[in-house]
Amino acid sequence: MIMKYTEGNDIQEKPIFAIENDDNTTSSQELLDEPTIIIESSGEMKPNSSSDSIKKRGGLPKWNLAIMWFVATVMLVFGCYKVIRLYNYYYNIGVSISVSPKENIKKLDDMKAQNESSAVVLKTDSVLGVALDIYELHNVQAELSLQEPDTADHSVLMYTRTADYTAMGKYIGSLVVDGEQKRSDVSRLGYCAIAKGNMVIGISRFDDMCEHMVARDGSYFRQFVLVSNGELPQRFFLHGKVDRKALARTADDRLCIIATRHPETLWDFADALREYGYVDAIYLTGGNESGFYRAPDGTAYFTEKAAKYRTDKHHGVAPWLVLRKR
Repeated sequence: MIMKYTEGNDIQEKPIFAIENDDNTTSSQELLDEPTIIIESSGEMKPNSSSDSIKKRGGLPKWNLAIMWFVATVMLVFGCYKVIRLYNYYYNIGVSISVSPKENIKKLDDMKAQNESSAVVLKTDSVLGVALDIYELHNVQAELSLQEPDTADHSVLMYTRTADYTAMGKYIGSLVVDGEQKRSDVSRLGYCAIAKGNMVIGISRFDDMCEHMVARDGSYFRQFVLVSNGELPQRFFLHGKVDRKALARTADDRLCIIATRHPETLWDFADALREYGYVDAIYLTGGNESGFYRAPDGTAYFTEKAAKYRTDKHHGVAPWLVLRKR
């Protein structure tokens, strides 16, 4: 390649050698064709706000955690309190148990009529200054009835009131009459169960025997416990001096109905029963104001107070324990 140039009036020619490099050209072309990415920064980089918001949403403020711990602690304490209270209500009843409901169910199912004549024998005695009328039950047939029996019926040897009820006629304590459940209430510890004319008493908070009587068309009522396994309860809920009556079991497994001849406190009456040797005893409401007794010679004893009770407004509501000849 020749390059011309002018120096003054003369034209000078000077050869110029050019070396071509295809690779460099191509490389330069490629560099020129490639896009250039420019990242601009205005200064310090800002923290990732979305990440922070996720963290804030994922965690809880300290005061929320404190409230949750407080609520959990309260619920735990309340749950423990309920468990302890239920345990004490059903198991820690303050007295030992001589016969469990399961044992009484077996005893009742295995009972048979005795080889003796049916009779209710009255004996009198006194213990710890408490005068007692003791009615021994011999081979009697028991039943629970909402109708007061006719005293002219000579098959009736004795009857007396059993469970309590409110002024509105609501029974206090579980009650079953001939397999029909009238009330379910375990607030009272003592119970009496009757099936096929046989009768047992016991002490328990559970209503296993009640359910058994419903299934077997039996009868059942609840009352206050006076004596359990030869022990007195820690407290009594009836106060004052009135005529008292109880259904009690002896150590040789005989049942008796015991009444005071004079008004007594419930504590003195229960203590007299324990001292006399009764293993279990439950309360019977009414005292001498209710009930009827026929002596073995056929003589009927019916107090004036008991006679007046027939006109009571709750006649037909009160449950009666009726003892008949077999």
